[in-house]
Amino acid sequence: MKKINLIDLFYNQLKNNTIQSITTLTNKSVFLTLIRSKNTNIILEKSSLDKSNFDINVVDELKLKNYLTELRTDSNRLILTGKGLFFAEKSKGIIDENKIVNYIINDWKFKLTVKKKFKLSDKEKIILLSMVSVRSFSTESCIYLKEYRMCDKWLKIFNSSYDYLSNNGMINGKNPFDQQYRGNEHIVSNTMERQQPLKNKTNYIFRLPGSRKYYLDIMEGNTVSYNKLKLLLSLIIQPIQITAEFIDDFSKYCLKNSQKYGIELFTQPLFNNHNYDNVIKECLIKIL
Repeated sequence: MKKINLIDLFYNQLKNNTIQSITTLTNKSVFLTLIRSKNTNIILEKSSLDKSNFDINVVDELKLKNYLTELRTDSNRLILTGKGLFFAEKSKGIIDENKIVNYIINDWKFKLTVKKKFKLSDKEKIILLSMVSVRSFSTESCIYLKEYRMCDKWLKIFNSSYDYLSNNGMINGKNPFDQQYRGNEHIVSNTMERQQPLKNKTNYIFRLPGSRKYYLDIMEGNTVSYNKLKLLLSLIIQPIQITAEFIDDFSKYCLKNSQKYGIELFTQPLFNNHNYDNVIKECLIKIL
């Protein structure tokens, strides 16, 4: 077996076991996923292969390049090294030196700027759940309240979010959106204009770029930032204890809202496709 084919064999074994264990790869990379995982050693051991199945000369050459190594617990079994994993993914165009550095910089930047964990009001939880559930993740897929008809559409979502949060014990008060107008102004536009504090409470994930637009800044390129989404979800679900049943129910609620409202709300519904259907569930599992 050729050197490249042997590395691909080990890589595919490792990738399959990583997906089986963790579900979703960080930026589609096994390397980036495993450097953050608590189960890396378990996944590596599970992905080892018996070296007697391969040409010893090819194995020795790859070991000399530090692409393969023996398991500490069993010298007859081989695994990819970090260098071997990087080589495999770089050759496939998945990662390179710049992508790794940018990932680390963005991850550290988020961690270092996270402020104390705030407690949200019922109104703020309703707003965030509504935006998360319909995937308001960019200026193209944002709350845009230029017209009253859009205020009416968002009011339906806010009321749906209130019912869900209230029925599941995440909020206890009266529905703050039970009336359509506050004075002469629509209740939705009146409320959203006053949400500057929510920007701070969410570590600047909630954005107010102006022109009556509001969105959640959780995208890193084409990928959802799990750190940011986890922060939002943890704020919304307080003080609920997460269970497998809750994760399933919450995820289904969000998926239903996205399918029901996403197309009619956004001129460019960038995130209303199957690529984003499981991200909420996966983040809740990580919180659990």
